[in-house]
Amino acid sequence: MTQDVNYDDGLYVGYDDGQSLPPATTEQLLAEFTSHAPAHRPLTALDLGSGTGRFSAGLADRFGGTVYAVEPSVQMRALAVARRPHPRVHHLAGSAERIPLPAASCDVVLLFLVYHHVADRAGALAEIARVLRPGGRVLLCGNFAGRPSPRAWSPYFPGRTRSRRAGCRRWRRPRRPRCGPGCAWWGCARSPWRSRRTCRPTSTGSGTGRCRRSGTSPRWS
Repeated sequence: MTQDVNYDDGLYVGYDDGQSLPPATTEQLLAEFTSHAPAHRPLTALDLGSGTGRFSAGLADRFGGTVYAVEPSVQMRALAVARRPHPRVHHLAGSAERIPLPAASCDVVLLFLVYHHVADRAGALAEIARVLRPGGRVLLCGNFAGRPSPRAWSPYFPGRTRSRRAGCRRWRRPRRPRCGPGCAWWGCARSPWRSRRTCRPTSTGSGTGRCRRSGTSPRWS
């Protein structure tokens, strides 16, 4: 999915052990994927950039349908077949920019720690939109907290609905608190951000108080 990383050039050796997840974490992630998937069963899923297939078999069990595990690395696919065989999981050579499936063939598309590897993101999003059925879901999980900007993907999904109507949780930035005279700093310890910084009134020319940063960087919760 990128010309910069070639997993067949020795990187596949030890990858599965180094990137393995505890069973409880795997189940927690699968439960989260399931909560955002369409309600009907069975579902056809695309595990895009499936690697060694750590989620492919679990998706097949939870969704009750076929899972297409698309991975460009020959060695990674071989490890997936050898270590995690499943009768409804089909391992295919391909990439995010060239998905070897017909149009409108998948109900769910999962990209777990894959998007940062994609070189042609516009082409990949167009391909994902092509293979996704009406009402399908794209589950994109990256290395960083938060959600990708809709400006990056919305042009390729013109039939999308608002996240609230689709049942997804929507994040809203909390309002700035006013914990004292002149205090309107959102990083205050008394704000919903739960920062590790504290609010200290300091005298100003007008005699009012204001928040001063103290301590370390915020702790998000």
